[in-house]
Amino acid sequence: MNAALNVYGPRGGERGFSMVEIAIAGALSVLVCLAAVAMVSVSRNGHERAISAVRTTGQMRESSLCMREDIAQSSNAGRFLVTTAGDGNQVIRMQRPITLPGGVTSWGADDPSLPLEQRQRDGCWTTYEVVTRDADRLLVRRVVDSLGAIVGELVMARGVAAGSANPRGLRVDTIGMTRRITIGCNSTSNQATPSISFDVVLRN
Repeated sequence: MNAALNVYGPRGGERGFSMVEIAIAGALSVLVCLAAVAMVSVSRNGHERAISAVRTTGQMRESSLCMREDIAQSSNAGRFLVTTAGDGNQVIRMQRPITLPGGVTSWGADDPSLPLEQRQRDGCWTTYEVVTRDADRLLVRRVVDSLGAIVGELVMARGVAAGSANPRGLRVDTIGMTRRITIGCNSTSNQATPSISFDVVLRN
């Protein structure tokens, strides 16, 4: 009997993990997973911000090109007006020379939403203004008749800055015959409001 007991002996040398070791390993695994998720989230957010910034820059550039062409064709002689809307953003209202059937020259607006042969709208005005729609501020190009009724609209940019921002969503500075136009959009991070400015000289 004594020999048998000596062969098998006590069982204090069993292999395996204690509950404490398993708990620590589980906690470390959770921490590693959380860190990985956080890294993926940061990377994704950074990528989305980069894409948003590129999209915003593209919108502002396209808007500035269209506005530059319109303003360059307008006249300072009562045909280019700037007012300030209730939200603090400015509104541009202008007319340009147009040619009517028969070669008659008049003042009006070009409406790109219509077929080429119908785009010249006599007596109408082109406006650029910031409007709020579905909790988003939009820079829109409108064609309005002599009574102010909207007869055409084109959304130029989304995510436009508020009138209280610096710079505001739409701002016009007068420097002699030159108009300096600034378009500002909402920031995609903690950086300053992204904006673009350009100068245009009126016809006369």
